[in-house]
Amino acid sequence: MTPTNSSSSHSQVILHIYDISKPNAILDSLGMGQYHSAIMYRNTEWTFADEIGIVDVEPKKYPGGVLKQEIVLGETNLNFNQFQQILKELANEFTPHSYDLLKSNCNHFSDALAKALLDGKGIPSWVNRGAKIGRFFSKFLSSDSKQKMKASQKEQANRKELHQKTRGLTDVDSRENVVEMVSCGNVHVDKAESLNHKANHTLAHVLRGASHFQSGVESDCVLYIPFKSPIRITELRFTCKDESAAPHIVHLFKNKHGNVDLDNAEQMKSDQIVTLEKYDMQKKPKAFVCAVPVKRVKWKGVQDLTIYVESCKGAELTRIDKVEVLGRIEGKVDLHKLQS
Repeated sequence: MTPTNSSSSHSQVILHIYDISKPNAILDSLGMGQYHSAIMYRNTEWTFADEIGIVDVEPKKYPGGVLKQEIVLGETNLNFNQFQQILKELANEFTPHSYDLLKSNCNHFSDALAKALLDGKGIPSWVNRGAKIGRFFSKFLSSDSKQKMKASQKEQANRKELHQKTRGLTDVDSRENVVEMVSCGNVHVDKAESLNHKANHTLAHVLRGASHFQSGVESDCVLYIPFKSPIRITELRFTCKDESAAPHIVHLFKNKHGNVDLDNAEQMKSDQIVTLEKYDMQKKPKAFVCAVPVKRVKWKGVQDLTIYVESCKGAELTRIDKVEVLGRIEGKVDLHKLQS
């Protein structure tokens, strides 16, 4: 099945399978091929890696192998909030310390994520056959070999724990770095600015969770978000209690260092222009949420993000109750550590 453009309410769940072993042509013929796999959802590829845990990577760019096959497993109508919740639940099982080549590898994760998104439909069984065969033959190891293997695994776990401590990270921290907004602790809130806002309803108030943002006169406004460390953005998300006041046409600028204002915003060349037609209804708390997928190739090395809201959905003034930037602080993930 060839990947296609899904409707706005449905997203394709696509399995990417990579060859990671040079003799795979021979192993394939014996039904014993070794593969790395990942799930692509909304133009982002998700996988599971040793010492890292769940991680998002650029689609089809796995450095340890060659893309062998792309399979559309199905479609899901889950929104990004629901998808993020699934990742959080899986992160409790697929932690950086839990990686095991035979029992908990990238293919196990792909299968679990696919089943969660597609009501129990997993990945083809042949993708992870190598691990199943390995588990079978491990039963015949001598007791001495098993003890040595356990000792090696314990030593490896101790090294991983020490590695995490020296980096100042816990399992929870590293998982949140994958699925949570990067702006937590990485935004210069004191330097964040907004143009055309009401008093006590500025961008800084939103980032601190003190109140919502509201434009002062008319609906157009500028939001400037500087980051402490460069980030790679994968998605921008607006939450609004009043859908009619939610952003509609949005211009996104990368690394403009505060040089975008209401006078020049429409004339300046933006890095991306997005028209936000559909907001998903969120029940608790009641609000409207819109996930804005960004063009990944353009949003690396972002030191600051400027958002120009040209218009809202119909009201006279723009209102934003929450703005989130999702992605990854750059420099924390070595793609060459990804392995099956």
